[in-house]
Amino acid sequence: MRALLAIDPQNELIDSAMTWLTRNRRGCRWQSTRDTAIVIRALADYITVRGEDKPDWTAEVRINGELVRTLSVKPGEVFDFDGKVEAPARLLKTGENEVTITRKGSGILYASAWLTYFTREKEIPAAGNEVFIQRKLFKINNQPTLTGEYKEVREELKPGDALKSGERVEIELTIDAKNHYEYLVIEDQKAAGMEPVELQSGWDWGGGVSAHREFRDEKTVFFLSRLEEGKHVLKYDLRAEIPGLFHALPARIQAMYVPEIRGNSQGREVSITDR
Repeated sequence: MRALLAIDPQNELIDSAMTWLTRNRRGCRWQSTRDTAIVIRALADYITVRGEDKPDWTAEVRINGELVRTLSVKPGEVFDFDGKVEAPARLLKTGENEVTITRKGSGILYASAWLTYFTREKEIPAAGNEVFIQRKLFKINNQPTLTGEYKEVREELKPGDALKSGERVEIELTIDAKNHYEYLVIEDQKAAGMEPVELQSGWDWGGGVSAHREFRDEKTVFFLSRLEEGKHVLKYDLRAEIPGLFHALPARIQAMYVPEIRGNSQGREVSITDR
């Protein structure tokens, strides 16, 4: 597109390329930081060559027939223009909602819609696209041996099983990759009544995969620069501390520069009792 703008500014392919670029935006960015920088440079050339840096129009935005906001922009106000319109909850209804934008004046108006939402169900199912993640919890028991010493034995925690305050739990994350990938992040949301046994972040080479592990207030994060095809396991320990019934949100895996490659485990409840 930049080449055509330089040698043939009226080429019919330019508008198609510009439309494709704008429609493939993801919120305020494109697939990666590099893609975002390249696209912004190309669109800046388009605006300059086509004279779209001098708009003079007024627009009305209606949701389901009710006026929500009136927008106006004059030449010289392109970089100061605030075109964000938030839909009031009272105007939204179950099913289809109609957004109408009416423009008067000269210049081009571009519009896009962005929707985020959350759900309230307790049982969040596992899902994935290209990468999948499964989380299991194991209680660590100290079992006496014939020599009078102790060895650690893992006991998988089933739904409904309770922990006692002070008991140690091993978190096992199994990742199933359908291809070779680079630069992924794994976020395991811990239950509120539990804290990491280890306090220092750093590199972890367990399970045949190299990851930089960070212990944070609400989650444990793994950064992977490379992930081979197949199944891999990451482990770390938590300690049950605060009695109560807590909800552990799903563990998530995502390619940092390709958001479509992502997966989440199933959510679960964790019960902690006094000693």
